[in-house]
Amino acid sequence: MLQVAFDAASEAMVIVDLDRRIHWANQASAELFVGGVPIQVVNQTLADVLKLRPLDAHAKVALQLLDPQVPLPRTSGECRCQMLSPNGNESQVQLLCWRPVELIQSPFLLVSFRDLSPEERALVQQQRFMTDLTHELRTPLTVVSGNLQRMARLSDLPQAVSSRLTMAREETARIQKLLGHLSLLTRLEVDAEVVSCGDHLLAPMLHRWHHASRELVPNLMLQGLECADDLVVQADPRALMLALGQLLDNACQHADQSMPIELSLAGDDGLGHCILEFSSQSLDPPVSSEDLERWSSPFFRGASLSAMATRWRALV
Repeated sequence: MLQVAFDAASEAMVIVDLDRRIHWANQASAELFVGGVPIQVVNQTLADVLKLRPLDAHAKVALQLLDPQVPLPRTSGECRCQMLSPNGNESQVQLLCWRPVELIQSPFLLVSFRDLSPEERALVQQQRFMTDLTHELRTPLTVVSGNLQRMARLSDLPQAVSSRLTMAREETARIQKLLGHLSLLTRLEVDAEVVSCGDHLLAPMLHRWHHASRELVPNLMLQGLECADDLVVQADPRALMLALGQLLDNACQHADQSMPIELSLAGDDGLGHCILEFSSQSLDPPVSSEDLERWSSPFFRGASLSAMATRWRALV
């Protein structure tokens, strides 16, 4: 009855041993791999019946599932991928899952495939589009940026031309940064584990960021770290630097440049989080409550910005 139930499932499933040899397969896996029946799959290795094109951050582990020289994974996992036919055709995007099991006191691995939902496939296609777009635009933008820099070094340029060159260089740099952010946002939508958190001392990270940023923003101040030398937070340093850099860019664009921009450690919330407060001041009218609610949305731009205090929380 159990075999009948498994064969009725639409999800393709196989069980493999240390050598990646298939010990059991259901009907869906046989149809997916060889277009036949399970007996045609049993005793073959995964590499004999399967070629993969991983599509997310777990590509390395997914490909190791086919390699008998690598130990079986000790933990469960999943990866979005496509199967490749012998003539190179690609299947629909599927979710490859694996889970360690123990049969007859020996380690085995349950490997399964299922079709992604339309929403999941759309996210993967969006990621691939953004990845291709970023790759295709990186080279021409680098060429444009290099030529603008060479032109800016020419002597005796009229003031009007020099000003336009400076503006063009700034806009080119902004586009390059924007493409990087778009690519990262798309990857995060498909795979949140792109952010790699670990335990880090907070004060050294903030001091490094402050030292690098003050070269461009002399009025940037760092406050409240006097007692935080031993404070450890769980964070991805690259993600933290990116978030702080974006806040600083916003402050430089909209704040009163005669007033200091401050990043301070504002204590904790009693729930195991420390609070970083980023503040700047502006002469614009106050931000509406409706705009404040929408600030967490990507790329939202309010009509005007006022005195600003933004809080970012990191797990301790």
